[in-house]
Amino acid sequence: MMRRLLSRALALVFALGVAGQAVAADDKDKEGFPKTGLSWKLGKNDNQSLSVAIMGQFWLRNIENNPGTINAAGEEESNTWDMAMRRMRLVAKYTYNDRLTVFTQFGTNNVTFNNSIATSSSHTSRPTMFIHDFWGMYKVSSGNQFYLGAGMNAFAGVSRYSNCSSFTFLTLDNPLVNYSGINRHDQFYRQIGMFAAGELGRLNYRIALSKPFTYGKLASELIDGDANNNPYVDNAVAIRSTKFSVKGYAYWQFGDKTSAASPFLPMCYLGSKRIYNLGVGFNLYPESAAYVKEVAPSTLEVEKEDRLEIGVDFMMENPFDNGSSLTYYGVWYHYELGKNYLRQAGIMNVASGQTPDAATKYPQGKGNNYYVIGTGDIFLTEIGYLFPESISLGKTRIQPFGRFTYQDFDAVKEAGTVYDMGVNFLVAGNRFKISAQYSLRPLYEGTVGPDATAEIAEHRGLAIMQLQFRL
Repeated sequence: MMRRLLSRALALVFALGVAGQAVAADDKDKEGFPKTGLSWKLGKNDNQSLSVAIMGQFWLRNIENNPGTINAAGEEESNTWDMAMRRMRLVAKYTYNDRLTVFTQFGTNNVTFNNSIATSSSHTSRPTMFIHDFWGMYKVSSGNQFYLGAGMNAFAGVSRYSNCSSFTFLTLDNPLVNYSGINRHDQFYRQIGMFAAGELGRLNYRIALSKPFTYGKLASELIDGDANNNPYVDNAVAIRSTKFSVKGYAYWQFGDKTSAASPFLPMCYLGSKRIYNLGVGFNLYPESAAYVKEVAPSTLEVEKEDRLEIGVDFMMENPFDNGSSLTYYGVWYHYELGKNYLRQAGIMNVASGQTPDAATKYPQGKGNNYYVIGTGDIFLTEIGYLFPESISLGKTRIQPFGRFTYQDFDAVKEAGTVYDMGVNFLVAGNRFKISAQYSLRPLYEGTVGPDATAEIAEHRGLAIMQLQFRL
C-alpha cells in the first residue's frame, strides 16, 4: 500500500512537471514556508501557484538498551542495531492572489523493523499513511499583520521548539520535551482548530483555539478496585476531556524579521539571517488530568486538574563576515500536568518488553525509554557553529552542535540530565544533509511518585546516523 502511494505521488510530481513550468526554489518562499522541490505559476495572470515536495529522514542506530530489555525475537538484548525511517512526507501548498493559502502534508513517521508488519501470521498490518496538516489560511490585512485560518494545523503555543520545522533542526532531532501531549491529545502535535497569526511591528505572534483528541481514562475509572492499593492516589494521569484548548506563542524580533504565515519555525537558518528573538508562550487544556486523593480512611475522591504549559525562550543566529555562523537556542518550560505526573518515552522504541526484575528496579521501562515529560521544570540549551566554506569537505559544509537538557520533575528524587552532541554535514543545505549524533539519557533506579526514591544510576547511550533529503 505504501509503495503504491509513493509511486503515485512520484508520478504526480512528474506529470505536473511536464504540464507546468517549474521554477527553481530557495530554502524559503516569501511567506516563510520551506520552499519545495517543484513550483508552478498558474492562472492567466500568474496569480496562483502550486508547489510540491517529497521529504524523508533515514536513521541508522545503535541503542544501549535499558536493563532487562527483551527484543522482538523474545530474547534479552543489551545492545540493538536497527534502521528506520523517522519521517516520510509529501507536501503541497496552493496560493491564490497572495491572500489565500491551502497547505497539506501527507506521510508517516517512525517506521521500524518492529512495526512494519503484524506480529501475527496474517502480516496484514503496515504503518499508516495519514494527513499531518490540512488547513486554509487567509491574509486579512493588507500587510502581514493578521492571518486567519482553520483546519488540522500545527500552529501551537509554549515555545519556538513547540512550533519547529522538522527539516531545519540544528541538532539531529527534536528533544521530545517540547511536546507534552504528543500522540495523545494531538496527531503528531497537530490538532483541529482555528488560529490567528501575524506581525505587529517587531512582534511575531500566533494564537490558536483547538479541540484536542480525547485520550486516557474516564475520571470515574480512577476509583475502581481496591481503595487501599489505588495506583492513582497522588499520581495524576491523563483523562478524557471535552474542553477546548487555547494556546499562544509570541516573540520579539531584535534582528532580522521572519514571516508569521507558516506554523513551522526554523531552528537554524544556516547563516542566511541575523536572528535575536525573545519569546514567551503557553498552552491551557482544562480538566484533562486527574488524581485520586484520600479524604478519609478508605474514602477516595477524584480531583480533576488543568494541564498548563508555560515557556520562555531565546534564539540567536549570528552570521560572520567569513561565511560562518553561530546558532544558539535556550528555553525554560514550566509544566503543570497534574500532581506527580510523569511520562516515559523513547523515539521508535523497538523493544518488545522487559524482564520483571528489571521493570521493578528501573521504572522507566524497556529499550531506549527515559522520563521525558513531567510536572515540574525543564531547561534546555543548544548551540552550533557552521564553519565557513574555506573549512569544508569539498562543497560540504560542517556544523558541529551540542545540546544539554535539565529535567526537574516532582515525581523523581533527583533531577535528570540529557546530553546530545553531534555534527551536520551539509551537502546541499537542509535539502540534503548527513548528521551524526550521540546521546546520553538518565537511567533511574528506585520508585517514582509522591514518595519517590528514584535516583540516576547511570547514563545510557544512543548513536544515530541520519540521511535527510528534500526533493
